[in-house]
Amino acid sequence: MKPALDFILVRKSGLKSRITMAMLLWSLAVGLPGCMAQTGNPSGTAAVSPTFDGPQVLKDMLPLDLSAAPRPFPVSIQRYFDYYGLGFGAERHFFGYFTSHKFRISAQVWLPRDPRGTMFLLHGYLDHAATLRHLIGAAIARRYAVAVFDLPGHGLSSGERGAIDVFDDYVRVFGDFMALCAPHLPHPFHLVGHSTGCAIALAYLHRTPAAGFDRAVFLSPLVHHAHWRLAKFGIFMAQWFVDAIDRSYRRNSSDAHFVAFVRQDPLQGKRVTIKFLKALYAWEQRARQYAPMPQSLLMIQGAEDEIVDWQYNLPFLKTKLTGASVKLVETARHQLANESSEIRKEVLMRTFEFLSSGGR
Repeated sequence: MKPALDFILVRKSGLKSRITMAMLLWSLAVGLPGCMAQTGNPSGTAAVSPTFDGPQVLKDMLPLDLSAAPRPFPVSIQRYFDYYGLGFGAERHFFGYFTSHKFRISAQVWLPRDPRGTMFLLHGYLDHAATLRHLIGAAIARRYAVAVFDLPGHGLSSGERGAIDVFDDYVRVFGDFMALCAPHLPHPFHLVGHSTGCAIALAYLHRTPAAGFDRAVFLSPLVHHAHWRLAKFGIFMAQWFVDAIDRSYRRNSSDAHFVAFVRQDPLQGKRVTIKFLKALYAWEQRARQYAPMPQSLLMIQGAEDEIVDWQYNLPFLKTKLTGASVKLVETARHQLANESSEIRKEVLMRTFEFLSSGGR
């Protein structure tokens, strides 16, 4: 079996072959979804050694059990929390793994005192659960329980890095997570996704129309990414030569601290796989056939987002989610939960105003 992050290029002789390959890779790179090309400063910042031991965290991680009282965390896991700023002071914090299909999935649940409901979160491509820390902290401060996991091939979860065979694998994992958590967490249930997480959420809602989410929020939802057709051509041709390409770092946040941190984050994915891109295009074909659903939904979108084709995505999603409304944030980019403090404040305000209007 090939290593998860191998970048395999078939070398060809001759100037014409090299020029052709360069053009194919260029067409693929410029058209990649930016949800998989995280924010960054092209000039770069020096990476630093991580202050937590990822392999040790995996060794110390126990099965997620929400029926038992939380136990003290080993030093390795506490350092992971400290590194990402996940110590939110909730009354109970659960951390562990569950198995789904062929994956071992890392997950976390925070339960504040007297919770008013539960938010289930779905992160974007090449991100991981801790990338949503601002959203998690704001939810806990407002007395929401929060449940989140690392997608397969992301963060601390198992699976080929940045790869998936079919989007249904993501949906199945989310369904298993819901089944594990639902008996132990307070209603009403809400669903919040970012970018690729929104595509997974849409697929889950289609498959499970009685899922029971009171309200949902989509942040920078992905259906089509920017340069959709160009990248599709690049993928079709480049799949014969490469398994993955190096991740590009595009500017999708105005928060300089987040921009610098992503480059040194040891859990961020570093390569974009052809396998994922093909699964995304296959999912999009199926999504066109989804029947309309009456889910109460708010879509928040940055007007300066150059990562997703939001001019296409928002109208498309409104045909599939008939209860959807849209809030456009004029100066925001793609990473709405990690934008500058002013923009992030507006995004969080809109999110929780919408959720609370459907809860107690």
